[in-house]
Amino acid sequence: MTHRRIEYGILGTIVVGYLLVGVLYALQTPAWQAPDEPAHYNYIAQVAEGGCCPVIAMGDWDNAYLEELKAARFDPALTADIAAIEYEDHQPPLYYLGGAVIYALSPEQARLTALRMYSVLLGAVTVIFSYLVARQMFPQRADIALSTAALVAFIPQHVAILASVNNDALAVLLVAVTLFVATWGLDGKLLRTSHRMTPARWYIAMGVLVGLAFLTKTTAYFLLAVALLAVLLRPIVLAAQSPVGQTAGKTAKAYRAVQNLDFSSVGGTQPPPPPRRTISRIALRVFAKPIKRSRNNILRGWGLVMGISVGMGLLWWVRNSIVYGFPDILGLTAHDVVVVGQLRTEERIADVGSFGAYVRGAWQTTFNSYWGQFGWMALPLPAWVYPRIGFMLTGAFAGVVVGIVRGRHTPPTAKQWAVGALLGVTAVLAAAAFILYNFSFYQVQGRYLFTAIIPFALLVAYGLNVWTRWLADVFPRTAPLMRYVVPLLLAGAFGAFNLWLVRFVLPFLAP
Repeated sequence: MTHRRIEYGILGTIVVGYLLVGVLYALQTPAWQAPDEPAHYNYIAQVAEGGCCPVIAMGDWDNAYLEELKAARFDPALTADIAAIEYEDHQPPLYYLGGAVIYALSPEQARLTALRMYSVLLGAVTVIFSYLVARQMFPQRADIALSTAALVAFIPQHVAILASVNNDALAVLLVAVTLFVATWGLDGKLLRTSHRMTPARWYIAMGVLVGLAFLTKTTAYFLLAVALLAVLLRPIVLAAQSPVGQTAGKTAKAYRAVQNLDFSSVGGTQPPPPPRRTISRIALRVFAKPIKRSRNNILRGWGLVMGISVGMGLLWWVRNSIVYGFPDILGLTAHDVVVVGQLRTEERIADVGSFGAYVRGAWQTTFNSYWGQFGWMALPLPAWVYPRIGFMLTGAFAGVVVGIVRGRHTPPTAKQWAVGALLGVTAVLAAAAFILYNFSFYQVQGRYLFTAIIPFALLVAYGLNVWTRWLADVFPRTAPLMRYVVPLLLAGAFGAFNLWLVRFVLPFLAP
């Protein structure tokens, strides 16, 4: 069996395993015991029964009633008025339009479960595209790509969210697909040899994806910056892949090799090291002209991406400006007025006594809830789990450092630099959106960082696989076994852990 068949077999196993775990979460999580699920469900119900789109208004948020429901674990005896929970009505409509079709086709008693399955299926596509994005970063490293997919598939909190009625499922999917299209299109060789994907079509595809994100959730709006950066980086990758660029790259590698030679061993004198900026200046001279010549293409690409995406977004923003008044084109001001009683950050700081105590508590809550804190943040993972996750992450980040040190003589390709930049921007902007949201409301839930789950999972996967590669170098006979150890361990351990959680932990959410 070839390595490619093994690779696809493991990927298929990860996807099937995710579907199994996701379906179990969807079936075993008690009704409404997922964050904001009643409000998302009621948005879908309004679209299915009355058309698009609902308007958020006073009364859609009843803080006292919500607290009563959460305290009683959504006891069916108290859910007679649950249809009145509609505080997500300001959200963009795309996820809910798809859900409305499923709602209309499902029996009344099975609608909640059917809508949860809708989210589970969206998550399966996200797992596949996370593998494809990692392949763009490390085209020769199946172990890293499979490990990335395994983490995306089996982080318990991520599975729990993907098994609930929540527009995060579509938002994270669009991030994954956009990252793949953006990184795949950086490779000029692919675009030049493809009859289906020309540069113009690449720009259009990214514009459409960003436009869909505009119609899905504000937490995915940063994809516009990712797409624009991809357009800007493409000429650099093209220049590096050109004959002149490849020659310059080989010259730079030879230059570094000469720098590292030890002439003292043969009785010679070690030459003084040249200025560090020499190679950078050579590279700038080689790539300056191609980049300058691409200025019009960059502007054309930006125009197409922005024109298409903003044009799609305007359908929603103009509607909101009419309904809520300009400049509240996102409905966020109307939302803030409605959610009276939701905990504010300044109130939380006053409760804990100092900003330092707030930061420490916020960090701990974010970390814990990123990996697993079920229900409405009421049911964390067992206490013994988090230190073990911390140990794994410490090993992974140590592996990243070791990998960088070991690979310092073989620098990344231009495409790897570009893909890394896109993933880095994704992580930074997702974190910035999370922090900005918490300037107003106390919402330090790790799930709000899932729009950056692919960069995070890829970094952890890389660090863990550094150790198996090191073992393969030390013990060459183990190399065939080490190739797939990390993805199989991650999928097996986290998959089994999720099954244990479904069997022994989720029942505590029941009333």
